[in-house]
This record gives sequence, C-alpha cells and structure tokens, in this order.
Amino acid sequence: LPPPTIPSVLEALRSQRRKGLFCDVTVRIHDASLRAHACVLAAGSPFFQDKLLLGHSEISVPPLVPAETVKQLERKGKERT
Repeated sequence: LPPPTIPSVLEALRSQRRKGLFCDVTVRIHDASLRAHACVLAAGSPFFQDKLLLGHSEISVPPLVPAETVKQLERKGKERT
C-alpha cells in the first residue's frame, strides 16, 4: 500500500470530526461548542497546545470572534455530518 497523502489524511480527520469520532476536546466560544481533535488543535495553535498540556478537555476561547460567525461555523459543521 502506498503511504497516505497529506490531503487524504486531512480529509480523514475532517470526516472523523464530522462524525464525532475520536473527538477528545470541546471548544466553547460564546454559547456555541464544537468537538475537535486535541492533536490537531495543539499542532495548529500555541494557545490550544498550552491548554491541552495543562490537561483541559474543555477549552473556553476568549470571545474575540463575533457570536454570529461562531454560530455559522457550528451550523456548517452540523450540515456536513
């Protein structure tokens, strides 16, 4: 078998997240919550890495993003499942 490509790995992670598989952290902002893969968050953000290294499985994000934007992301995530 050939090794997986980066795009195929990313699509597999997206698919798993949409199905709620292997999601091990909840991100909360405003009144929305999103389930995610801790390793993906930690790899992409020092903020998340620090929180996860401290053992957090639920992370509240400072509400710098407008609430409506977060709600749109939440809706899009649900539509793709």
